[in-house]
Amino acid sequence: MPRSIFDKPAHSKLYILLNGATADLSRDELGAIIGRTAATARARMKQPEDLTVKELTKICRSRGVLIEELRQAIQY
Repeated sequence: MPRSIFDKPAHSKLYILLNGATADLSRDELGAIIGRTAATARARMKQPEDLTVKELTKICRSRGVLIEELRQAIQY
């Protein structure tokens, strides 16, 4: 059966967690944290499932996100 935009939840738990933690940062600052350009940082934050473990670790450590919160937000 074909998928539609209605099959996908509005936002994943990971999206909400990371965008909430980085809400006060500009994309330039976020890009500097993860070691990417501002455009790449913006694209990665739109689809946080595409972030690497290294990038997730950098964001969480810099913003004080607990590992337990991150584990709960990631869907296997």
